[in-house]
Amino acid sequence: MAPYSNKIDYEIVGKNYPVMIFDNFYNDSQVEDIWYELEGYNRTTNRQLWTSDLKDTNRAKDIKGKSLATNERIYLDRLFQNRNTSMILYHYKKIMSPAVLQAYKSMSAPTRDVENVNRDYSMISYYTGGDKYDFHKDNANHTALWWTYKEPKEFTGGDLVFKDGDFTIDCKHNRLVMFPSFYLHASTPIKMEYDNDEERLGKYTLSHFFNINI
Repeated sequence: MAPYSNKIDYEIVGKNYPVMIFDNFYNDSQVEDIWYELEGYNRTTNRQLWTSDLKDTNRAKDIKGKSLATNERIYLDRLFQNRNTSMILYHYKKIMSPAVLQAYKSMSAPTRDVENVNRDYSMISYYTGGDKYDFHKDNANHTALWWTYKEPKEFTGGDLVFKDGDFTIDCKHNRLVMFPSFYLHASTPIKMEYDNDEERLGKYTLSHFFNINI
């Protein structure tokens, strides 16, 4: 595991439903590693790794069975048996470092059990023009979302809205957000500056879901 600092800066927002925010979470070298992997998935020969199947059983759905998400996805744990061969899965270990865990578990009563997590899974989501994720809860105990995009930013939207607590967290590059998975949350629609998104200038979300299996 990479050596991570015992000191980490964070902010807690949301009075009754607290959420933890870490800005500039990864250092420049780690961000570069992550982007090298993301760009690899966008090369012509690897584009088929992305799935936009709205019938995907892993997507949250409404009471009529309609998908609440319209993004493209890659399920990383299906691709890598050895997590150290994925830079994304290698660096995400920082989320479970002692400094982050200590801060998160002291945030509220529902986060105290994060130290008991014994299973997790990860995915990449890509949002382009019109893509959104309506209000839903995640099928996990704890959720961590990390955002990135090519700069300068060529879109608006993609912000994280919490129905519980009624507040919004702006989408910012290299921002990590952690919260109990049962919070109802949504991603606002993406509006691209240009109609053509051949250069993939939208929002990438790295989603990590942590579970406690007895």
